[in-house]
Amino acid sequence: MNDVLVLNFTYEALNITSFQRAVKLIFSGKAGVVHGRDRRLVSPTFEMRMPSIIRMLYYIPAADAEGRADQEKYLAARQL
Repeated sequence: MNDVLVLNFTYEALNITSFQRAVKLIFSGKAGVVHGRDRRLVSPTFEMRMPSIIRMLYYIPAADAEGRADQEKYLAARQL
């Protein structure tokens, strides 16, 4: 329910992230809301619809199969 679809600048699906991370990306100016839910996020100075789909405002190259394998090796080595 709180998951948000993240699209690339070219509207390609990148991943699914948490609602909290999506709001951070929006407020930092890195992403914009494409589609919002019916529920609203309200603070004393700001109000917005809860995002369900966001779009990054810059292009992120998609990782290929080799890139993901290298990343998994790096993360595994880092955890040791």
